[in-house]
Amino acid sequence: SDTVNVSGANDSVTLNGSLETVFFTAAGTALSLTASNASINLAGNNDALTVTGNSNSIDLASAPTTNLTLNGSNNVVGLENLFDHTLTVTGSANNYLLYNASNTTLNLTASNNYVIIAGNNITENITGANNDITFEDPNASLQLQASNSVINLLGTQRIFPTSPVNLSNPASVANNDTVSITGSNDSVNLSGSNDIVTITGNSDTVNVSGASDSVTL
Repeated sequence: SDTVNVSGANDSVTLNGSLETVFFTAAGTALSLTASNASINLAGNNDALTVTGNSNSIDLASAPTTNLTLNGSNNVVGLENLFDHTLTVTGSANNYLLYNASNTTLNLTASNNYVIIAGNNITENITGANNDITFEDPNASLQLQASNSVINLLGTQRIFPTSPVNLSNPASVANNDTVSITGSNDSVNLSGSNDIVTITGNSDTVNVSGASDSVTL
């Protein structure tokens, strides 16, 4: 596999192989990459990154603010460093956005994608519609703002069909959580147990199949 280091501005990179690794370190610029099955690491801030291709792993953990365009599907975007993030995602649907940064806030603009939230004491403000949102940490708290989406607080492991990154964790179940949801026209699926869930908004639907849960509307 090849490794590409990019530190200049307004660059375009095309990778024709597979399993390559790309490091973008430029800040405040536009970057374009065509690749599939690659590992992409963005360390610059206030970048506009365009990725064309499928099944890429995109690490934005070191980038506090990013505008990301995805022209493809089954891409996994990860934000895990312990500071607040702002991410805007446009382009194709059916990509996976993982936020795992305890005691921080994510301001996310995205539609028609999968959003996976892990960690404790997270505030996540989502602007957009038709997202499939899963909170998957036990004994944790979440403040979530989202509308027109499906929100899952599951008591069993969820299998995400992602490759080459595996997002499925047997320990990732939403039991003993405290969750506050603000939004309208959401469908909330609660199969975790011993959860305390407060929902503020209009025209929400809550499906409860877990045990010993408390739901306030």
